[in-house]
Amino acid sequence: MSGPRVKPQYGPTLPALLAPRWRSAPVGLRGLAVAAVAAVVVAVVAAVVVVGARTSSFVYRGSPVSFNFTYPRGLRQVKPTSGADLRLEGRTPSGRLREWFEVDPLALTPYSGEISGQLPVFAANYIAELVRRIPGFRLQSETKTRINLTAGYSVTYSGQVEGQLMYGRLVMLVPTLTGARNGVVLNMGIVPNATIDPSPDQVGSIDVLEKPLRSFRFGT
Repeated sequence: MSGPRVKPQYGPTLPALLAPRWRSAPVGLRGLAVAAVAAVVVAVVAAVVVVGARTSSFVYRGSPVSFNFTYPRGLRQVKPTSGADLRLEGRTPSGRLREWFEVDPLALTPYSGEISGQLPVFAANYIAELVRRIPGFRLQSETKTRINLTAGYSVTYSGQVEGQLMYGRLVMLVPTLTGARNGVVLNMGIVPNATIDPSPDQVGSIDVLEKPLRSFRFGT
């Protein structure tokens, strides 16, 4: 090992100090050391790239509700469908739809009591509309859910979108348990593939949509 030339008052350098031990070390040991250093450098570079390019943030300062979340940069903002606040899509290089994440407004009629009794009614009407719009619609499940301590209601289903089988999930959320009449419907879906369990219930749990779903919060 050799190091850069330095003025005598600043020497010896670390490479100069280590040189005798390096020359006397077995060839195999030196090879392992070089490989270990190279692995560390690669790991550091990879970490910097991932941290810098992993996610984007979205903040919606609207009325009657505001919200924010983060999402992988594999998803891109596109023109929202009619009435939606936001739509993200992931597509293959050939343009085929892979997944989407859409935020739609939710508005309830006046009610008394807690929201837990109202969201299933709203969901029933929403499902009826999906039956009319989505070819081959098949309801998978309905259940209460909670996203970042916000109580909500989840619906999963399958159907056809752009000529492909897809799995969809709706998550209906309002900011508070009582009195709130406005919230959001997180409308998301994926085209299944070999890496995703063949069930609509997996949408938002093990795929690219997990990040926007789990990071969603009301407010800015």
